[in-house]
Amino acid sequence: MPKRYLTIWSGPTFPYPATLSLASALAADPDAVVELHISGPLPDDPNLRHLLRTQPRLTWHPIDEESLLSPTVRRVYDLIPYGKHAARSNVLRIALLHERGGVYLDLDTFLLEPLTNLGVGAFAGLERVWASDRQRVGGRLPITAWPATAAWGVAWFAKRMDTMGLHGRARMSQRLHGIDSMLHTEQMNNAVLGAPAGSAFTEALLAGVSRRSPTIRYELGPNLVHDTLAANPRLATIMPPNVLYAVPPGESHRFFDDRLLELPATAKVVHYVNSNHRKLLASIHPGDPRLARPEVFWSLASRTEEWIRSTSLAEAIA
Repeated sequence: MPKRYLTIWSGPTFPYPATLSLASALAADPDAVVELHISGPLPDDPNLRHLLRTQPRLTWHPIDEESLLSPTVRRVYDLIPYGKHAARSNVLRIALLHERGGVYLDLDTFLLEPLTNLGVGAFAGLERVWASDRQRVGGRLPITAWPATAAWGVAWFAKRMDTMGLHGRARMSQRLHGIDSMLHTEQMNNAVLGAPAGSAFTEALLAGVSRRSPTIRYELGPNLVHDTLAANPRLATIMPPNVLYAVPPGESHRFFDDRLLELPATAKVVHYVNSNHRKLLASIHPGDPRLARPEVFWSLASRTEEWIRSTSLAEAIA
């Protein structure tokens, strides 16, 4: 596995948490390089440009879709609307991993420990999700699933009210663990993927793109990874949820508000799920007073901001 992290961005703006995400990878794995692959022009963001200027292990690269994607993959890719950046990234990350090799990271992650030295070859991770979510997204949620859906909604609301009003002190996530175990299942996510260049894993994923509908949410992302490894689990090492996705996506609010949340010792990544918190994340700026809060997201953001400040100063002195 190359000591390389691959990231992707599309769009004219670059939110500050994405800059912190890049910096967290640099800080957590000091022997690795981080590549930011851009679809379109480089965003004119002062925080990103400062990081690029002061961190020689961070480089950016324009994405050449014509050379990166095969004609078969390109036919599916071109059916994805241009503004659907996340859906397009699902395809681009597979192609980049196949060509370059390394570890792909979404830019709504904090890297806690290196992932380039696991010694397992290609890998992906499971997360705990609502058992009927795939049916819901695909528009196939049967009436028989409605009672379980209602139970899931009530449990989610209780946990959200706990973190929002009590910062997790009612411990609703722990109290409802038994119910959650009946309502959740484990499914692959593609926010973190690792593979050597030209791996059989990424080759199988690219072959699967042509058989997927780009109009169904997650079909070219988590669903593709999940189904590919379900058909042939030998293609990659499958990490349990406590390694890459210790907190389910439906409970990502705990990263921001639960002061009693403790990550397992096995956790190597925090995936805080940008799509669940767009407005909040867009409001964060350098020196934000909220970075003094003790919850997981804020403490990691503060630590990463301090790393940027200290290494930038050292670079300036040198």
